[in-house]
Amino acid sequence: MKFSADNEKLLLTAESDVSSAAVEFSRTSDAVIDFEVKEPSTATFDTSMLQKMVKAGSALADVVTVEFATNKPIKLDFRLPYEGKLIFYLAPRVEAE
Repeated sequence: MKFSADNEKLLLTAESDVSSAAVEFSRTSDAVIDFEVKEPSTATFDTSMLQKMVKAGSALADVVTVEFATNKPIKLDFRLPYEGKLIFYLAPRVEAE
């Protein structure tokens, strides 16, 4: 899954041999509580690992903070009820040259 962000939007894209999907979150989207971009960034992560992390986190929390930078690990920070946190880090996929 590819994450791309600039000052206007967050774009999530995924492709397989069979299909592709894209989801765009604008700065004003109802699904977004806060939106901060220090610099435009793009990074790709393993979809199956992200699915496992999101499944575990979303079972316990309604809000997640996503932090990533170009070719750096992504951080998923799920705010749990009653002042707890569940934090996942995932290294990016780096294409071989």
